Amino acid sequence: MRTVKKKATNIQLKYTPSAGWLDINFGEEVFRLLKGEVMLDKTPYSDETLVPIENPTIEGDIFSYQVG
Repeated sequence: MRTVKKKATNIQLKYTPSAGWLDINFGEEVFRLLKGEVMLDKTPYSDETLVPIENPTIEGDIFSYQVG
């Protein structure tokens, strides 16, 4: 499993109550909270491809996570 570290350039939240998910945008990375898991959207500008991540961490302005 590799660790990815990105500087958070902005933070945007989008909640879709009808679908029951919360999208979190950290600049170029888009994540979705779905059924208790944090997923990375590998293709945020087309049909979504969700990949589970582990150990999301924020230290200062650096957001890091592990992806398999």
